[in-house]
Amino acid sequence: MENETMHIPGLTRRPATNGVSTSAKEQRKKDQAPSAPKVSSTAGSTGSASTASASRTQRSGPHKAPSRSGTIDSSIPPTATVKQPAQTSAAPAPATSSAPSVPIQQTPVAERDAFIQQNSQIESLQAKIKQQEKTIQQKDAEIKQKDAEIKQRGEEARQARNLYELFKNKSENLESQPYRQEVVSIRRHLQVDELCEPWEINKRFGEIVRKVEDISRDIGEALGQLPAVSNLTTLDLLRLLSKASESQSLAAAEPSAELDTEDFIDFGCRALINQTLFDGILSHSVFHPGLTSRDNQFYYDMYKRVRNEESQVLAGRWRISTLKIINESYPYAPKDEALRLWHDTLLPFCSKIINRELCFEPIQSLVPELQNLFERAWEWNRLTRNSVIMLDFHPYLQPPGAAYDPQYSTLEGRRPKHPASNAILLTSKLGLLSSYSDGKGKDLQYTAQTKATMLTAEYFSTAPELGIKVGDRDACKTAPIKSHGASVYQRRVKMARIAEAGRKGLVEHMQPILLVMDATERDRYWEHRSERADRQLSGLNHELEASKKRLKELEAIQSQVSPRDQPHVQREIERTQREIRRSIDASALLRTHLQVYDDKEPGEITSAFRSINRAIDNLCRDMVEDMAKLRPDNKGPPVKTSLNVRDMLVVRQILYPQGLTNPSLIESSSVGRPIEEFVEFALRFLINRDIDYHIFQPFHPLLKPEVNTYVMELYEGVRLRGERSQNPEVLIMLELTINRPASDKWKMARIYI
Repeated sequence: MENETMHIPGLTRRPATNGVSTSAKEQRKKDQAPSAPKVSSTAGSTGSASTASASRTQRSGPHKAPSRSGTIDSSIPPTATVKQPAQTSAAPAPATSSAPSVPIQQTPVAERDAFIQQNSQIESLQAKIKQQEKTIQQKDAEIKQKDAEIKQRGEEARQARNLYELFKNKSENLESQPYRQEVVSIRRHLQVDELCEPWEINKRFGEIVRKVEDISRDIGEALGQLPAVSNLTTLDLLRLLSKASESQSLAAAEPSAELDTEDFIDFGCRALINQTLFDGILSHSVFHPGLTSRDNQFYYDMYKRVRNEESQVLAGRWRISTLKIINESYPYAPKDEALRLWHDTLLPFCSKIINRELCFEPIQSLVPELQNLFERAWEWNRLTRNSVIMLDFHPYLQPPGAAYDPQYSTLEGRRPKHPASNAILLTSKLGLLSSYSDGKGKDLQYTAQTKATMLTAEYFSTAPELGIKVGDRDACKTAPIKSHGASVYQRRVKMARIAEAGRKGLVEHMQPILLVMDATERDRYWEHRSERADRQLSGLNHELEASKKRLKELEAIQSQVSPRDQPHVQREIERTQREIRRSIDASALLRTHLQVYDDKEPGEITSAFRSINRAIDNLCRDMVEDMAKLRPDNKGPPVKTSLNVRDMLVVRQILYPQGLTNPSLIESSSVGRPIEEFVEFALRFLINRDIDYHIFQPFHPLLKPEVNTYVMELYEGVRLRGERSQNPEVLIMLELTINRPASDKWKMARIYI
C-alpha cells in the first residue's frame, strides 16, 4: 500500500512556489539570522521566492489555459478548482545590514543643559534680529532723508534752470537785431542821435587831465634844479594858492611838512591850471567862454530855469539851439587864454620861489602846450554842449582849503589817509559829473563819471615806503629812489603806479605805462594803439569761434554720455556759454572803444556774399538741367555748341548790347562751347550784370537815377576830404519819399553820410 497511488478527488500535488527545497531554506535562514531579524528575513525570503517564481512564470512561453490532469475526476466541474491570484512582478529589494536601533536614554542634567543651550541660542538670534531691524530702520531713515535732499536739489536745479532760461532769453532778446532796431527807432523818434557816447566824452576828458599833469610835471622838472627859496612847506603852498594872509590860520595845511622845490612847483602849477580851465571854460556856470561874465550869468540862469521846468530832451534841444546862435556871434580864442595863463598866473607863482629871470624862458617855452590844452578843452566843451541831448556834463573842482567830499572825489596816494582837518590842499585832477533832468521842479540826478583827485597835507607828512620824514633832505638823498631829474614823490608815485599796473596785469602783457613815459614814447604808443586793438579784437573773435565749436561738441557729447556724467557735461556747457558771453561782451566793449559800430564782422559779410554767388550758380545749373529735359528731340537738328543756336543775332544782342566782335563766351579759341556750358555761363552773366546794375552800383536801389548820382558824388567828396572820420559834426541826412508802385506803399528812406 505504500507504493500504491491514492486518488483523492479534487486534490492534486502542487509544486513548490519558490522552487527551493526545505533544507535549502533552513540553511539560508541560518546564514541570515545574525544580520537581520526573523520577520524581516522571512518576508524577504518570501518576497524573493515569489519574485523569482513570478519571473520564471513570466519568462515561460505564452500563457496557456491550464489543462485538466489525468488524475482529476471529470465529474468535478472546472469552477470547483481553486483560483490563485496572479502575483505582480516587483524589483528585488536590497538586503539591509544595519544594526538594530537602541534608544539612548539621557540624564536630566544633560537635558537641562541642552535646553539652556537652545534658549541661549534663541536669545542671541533674537538679539541679532532686533539689531538688524534697528539697522534697517536707520537705513530707511537715511534713505528718506536722501530722497528729501534729492527732491530739494531737484527743485533747486529746476529753479536754476528756469532762472538760466529766463536770463538766457533776456540776453538773447537784448542782443537780438529787432531789439537793437527798436532802440535805434526810439532814439531817432526822440531825436537823440548824439554824435558820441558818454564813454567817449569821459575818455576825452581824461586826455585833458593827463595833459595838465604833463605840463605841470614839465614845469617842475625844468625849474626844480634852479636855485629856489628854502624850507618850503605845505602852509606856503596853500597860502600862495588861496592868496590868504600870513596871519590867517589854514587848517588844511596841517600837519605841516617840508616840500621839495620840484613837488612844490609841480602841484602848485597843476592846481592853478585846473582852476583856470574850470573858471574860464569847463564850469557849468560858463554857458559859453566867449561871453562876458554878465551874459554868461544871464544864459546860465535861463537854462537853469528851463531844466527845472522841462524834461531833459526839451532842455537839451534848447541848449543846443541857443549855443548854435551864440557860436556864430561870439568866437573863442584859446591862444589868448594860454598867453594870459602863462603871463598872469604861472609866471607870478613861480617867481615867488625862483628868480623871475631864471623861470621866464622855461615857462614861455611851454606856451604852445598850454594853447593845445585850451584847444582841447574848448573842443570838449563844444562836443558836450552842442551835440549831447540826454545828459549834461559838469567838470568838478574844489578850491584850495575846501572841505573834503568823498562822494565825488578821492585822495591822492597809494594808501591815502583821511585828512585830520577834513580839508584839502588842492585839486590834483579834475572830476567829471553828469546830470539828468526830470523837469517839473524835481532835483537833478547826478552821477560821478570820474571822481576828482584831491591832495592833502597827509600826503607829504611821511613816506610809508621808506619810513622817513619827507622834510629830512639828508635821508632823502640816501634813499634808493632818489635820482637826478625827479623828486622823491614823483618817483614814489611812479613806482606805486607801476606796482598797481603789475597787479592789474598790464606789466604781464608788456603794455607801457603812459604816466612814466617821455613824450616820444607816448606818441609812439598812441600811434600803434589802433593796430594793437585790432589784434586784440581778432583774438577775441578767434576765441569766440573756438568756444562756439567747443559748445557744439559738448552738446553732441551730452546726448551720448551716461546719466551719471550728465551733470559734469552740463557744467562744462554752462562754463563754455559763460566764456562765449564774456568774449561777446569784451568784443563789443573793444569795438565801442574803437568806435566800430558795425553789427557784422567782415568775415560774416564775405560769407554772405559768397552765399549769393553759390545761389546764382545753383539756380543757373538747375535751369540748364530743366532746359535739357524739356528740349524737343524730333524738331530739327540738335543744338550741340554755342555756334549752332537758332538765332545768333538775338543772342548776341541780349548778351552784348554794346556790341562785341568775337566774344569768348560764344566762341572759344577753336570752336564753339558746348551748349550746356554756354547756357549756364550766359545765365550767370545776365543775373550778375542785373544785380550789379540795379542793387550794388546805386547808393540805394529805391532812389531815382538822378538822386543816386547826386548822393554818390556827395559821398565820394566826403570820403576824399576825410571829414567823416575827423570832424564829428559832418552829418548829411537826406529824407527821401519814395513811391513803390508794386505795393502802393510809401517808404521813407533816411541816408546818413
